[in-house]
Amino acid sequence: MSNAYLLNYANVAYREDNRRKPNGWQFSDILDKCLYTINENNEWCGYWQRKIVHQEGLWQ
Repeated sequence: MSNAYLLNYANVAYREDNRRKPNGWQFSDILDKCLYTINENNEWCGYWQRKIVHQEGLWQ
């Protein structure tokens, strides 16, 4: 599995695992996960200012 597509595979797997759950539950689950996540690398920092990213953020 390539690192370039790892986030896409994870997204598809999550959607497939939870596709029969109610929309409210899915929203609540994703919101909980986002609120408890700590972004230490600040990859979204300066996004609204159109910060130039010189390298693609891939997991190694």
